[in-house]
Amino acid sequence: MITLKRSACFLLAAAFLFSACVVVSDNITAEVPEPEWEAAAPLPYPVYIAATVQDDDYHLYIMGGRPDIGTQSYDHATMYDLETEEVHELAAMPVGVSGASAAMGHDGRVYVFGGKNLSLPEVYQYEVQIYDPTTDSWSLGAGMPNPCSLSEAVAMPDGMIYVLSGINETFNPLQPTGLVQIYDPAADSWAAGSDMPERRYSGAAIAMSDDVIMYVGGSNPDASYTYSEVVYYSISDDIWWGSMNPFPEKFAGSDALVGPDGMIYFIGGGYGNTAYSTSGAVTNRSFCMDPYHNQYVYMPRLTLERKYHSVGVDEEGNIFAIGALTPGACRPRGTGSCRG
Repeated sequence: MITLKRSACFLLAAAFLFSACVVVSDNITAEVPEPEWEAAAPLPYPVYIAATVQDDDYHLYIMGGRPDIGTQSYDHATMYDLETEEVHELAAMPVGVSGASAAMGHDGRVYVFGGKNLSLPEVYQYEVQIYDPTTDSWSLGAGMPNPCSLSEAVAMPDGMIYVLSGINETFNPLQPTGLVQIYDPAADSWAAGSDMPERRYSGAAIAMSDDVIMYVGGSNPDASYTYSEVVYYSISDDIWWGSMNPFPEKFAGSDALVGPDGMIYFIGGGYGNTAYSTSGAVTNRSFCMDPYHNQYVYMPRLTLERKYHSVGVDEEGNIFAIGALTPGACRPRGTGSCRG
């Protein structure tokens, strides 16, 4: 792999002290922790709407994406080392895609699901593209039963990867799929779970336990609506249920991660009923969620409004936000850093 040099277009890094995210008695507070966002090493190219996943060695894999609205999808594959802030170019993807989702399999390989490529006859891609970090090479898995973009992929301890919702404008330009597509990497096969209770896409999904996936936010263009509601999916019972305590705002196009403190961090995104849209409102707000008490606290505002970016966290708890669609341009920017 080639280590890429810094570019003039810089990446942002955020300093957020996890211990400062103290849960309060109310559902939300406007108190802001002391640390602030700061600059970190950049990517060599502007990108948003890339597929992203982090491994246990604090390597953030950024696959595909595109540089701006309506542009050709990248076949770029990049590894950002969150410990050293070094950027490594990887073998190019077999098919360039934007809006794909990604998960890390138990075998240590990166699985990239679907996405779209405006330059190909079939815009929405069926491919499951599999990257092996040990050989810096790609292979293809069994195609998705229902291709889509802007799904959320979550790897669970049962070995399965759950690909939640998404949209395919070839079939319906406004209606999210609401599907649960379950991929078995060992068998290279697909199964189906129960549909989401409300069709939505471009939300954020997190594994809450060995059995439960949480899905927050997301939009339904057909209903001209963006959700603040939180829903949960049990993989063993194949059922969905809702929470009585919604997210503080309607949002989509955000990204989320679990910190070393067990808190869940939602970084940036769009807000309002057109949050999913590239022309919709973009926010610099971020939130910390205490999943044990289902409560939220505001984090320091990003220095730049951004959505459809990538996030990661290093061993010290520094949060990185990389790439983005911003209110005027797509720029290679990001976040991270827990300074005391």
